[in-house]
Amino acid sequence: MTPEKVAYALQLLAEPDHSMASIAALLGVSCSTLYKALPQLQPSTPTADRTPVSAPF
Repeated sequence: MTPEKVAYALQLLAEPDHSMASIAALLGVSCSTLYKALPQLQPSTPTADRTPVSAPF
């Protein structure tokens, strides 16, 4: 991803009728490549304490 492609992707994302998949296809990259180039768009994972639940058997 060139800086120009990243800027273009951000410009397209500002428009509601473009999805990540359509932008990736337009730029000729995969969605994962687009997310890697735009890490600020990745959903954050909650850091809540996850206590394992015991199986009932």
